[in-house]
Amino acid sequence: MGRGIADQASGAGLGEVVDPDLEWKPYEGMLAIPYWLPNGECMSIKFRRMDQGTPKYLNTSGTTVPPYNVGAVLKAQDTIVICEGEIEVITLSAMGIPAIGIAGANAWKPHYSRLLDGIDNVIVAGDPDEAGRKFNSDVQRHVPRAVPMYLERDINDTYVDGGSDIILAAIEKAGGSY
Repeated sequence: MGRGIADQASGAGLGEVVDPDLEWKPYEGMLAIPYWLPNGECMSIKFRRMDQGTPKYLNTSGTTVPPYNVGAVLKAQDTIVICEGEIEVITLSAMGIPAIGIAGANAWKPHYSRLLDGIDNVIVAGDPDEAGRKFNSDVQRHVPRAVPMYLERDINDTYVDGGSDIILAAIEKAGGSY
């Protein structure tokens, strides 16, 4: 996968759509990202293009995309990280950090804040760009205790290039514990 998390990606059920039946043909060659419920059921699948074509993401017809890895809220002791995307969540999970992902910088919904009730330290980790800053702001508007985590690059790029220490330090600086 080239993201430094191949074992975790496999464990998360990620895979490429290869030689699909007719109903899955529109997703051929795309990365399949299953959204699992805490009970192990797959609630929906999101697809990501592996090339530079558009659209970059597709969902199966008639499904909505909830927060990714929602079961992490049940495992979080006192800290959870809210990420802008699934790969960042998989990266943090590989590091033992509870995290949920929102499917894009503009996809935060106010009612998601209820998922975080009872979790003291909420860290929001939008990508280090304008859309990511807006994402952080949207989350903080609905979760006032959320503190942004700052990195020069997104979580996965930071992990691939420098390992986990930089990410762990940023989480600690934002008030999180792990």
